[in-house]
Amino acid sequence: MSNFVDIHTHHTSPDENNVISVGNIRLGIDSPTAEAPLYSAGIHPWDVNSVSDCESTISQLNLIDCAAIGEIGLDKCTSSPWDKQIEIFERQLAIAQDRQLPVIIHCVRAWSEVCSILSRHNLRAVIFHGFRGSLAQAQALVKLGYYISFGPKSFATPKHIEAFRWCPLDRIFFESDDTAMAITTVYETAATIKSIEIDKLKDIIEANFKQLFQI
Repeated sequence: MSNFVDIHTHHTSPDENNVISVGNIRLGIDSPTAEAPLYSAGIHPWDVNSVSDCESTISQLNLIDCAAIGEIGLDKCTSSPWDKQIEIFERQLAIAQDRQLPVIIHCVRAWSEVCSILSRHNLRAVIFHGFRGSLAQAQALVKLGYYISFGPKSFATPKHIEAFRWCPLDRIFFESDDTAMAITTVYETAATIKSIEIDKLKDIIEANFKQLFQI
């Protein structure tokens, strides 16, 4: 029987039965370790101005045993300086490229800028987390070969549901993010929208996970 996969969670407790979680560490804010067997790490765009020593913090990404770099990206709705967001984003992408690690992207009202920057890097895999975009945006990301992760807030409007319903199953992940919602509930909602049996959905998403992390 396949496991549920939570590709992005801020709850870094050990995996529950039948749930594989990728915990998230916000470098400079959280400890650069995690109880979860797998975790991502990076400087969040919200934090670029509050991390006391960005140089030293970024260098940790070359040393820690993270499975992915993230969440990193650009956010036009935060007070963090735009130029510094871009600089920190680019530098973390360079490390992801060197280490050949997947990246987990935080993107708010910066689709074109993020995609333009990503195109300049030879990345192993890209996951846009917490997707709440349009059908056109989902189609553009899939065309670029990226994955899209859907979470508790991803099914809030007909526009979001339309994008999810279209999205190919081999490009999808699910997440709990920073909410209290169980990943099983996210799967149940997704299975209903996709008109697919939940066990079949679990099989597909775990296959995506194994391909992403070369398991």
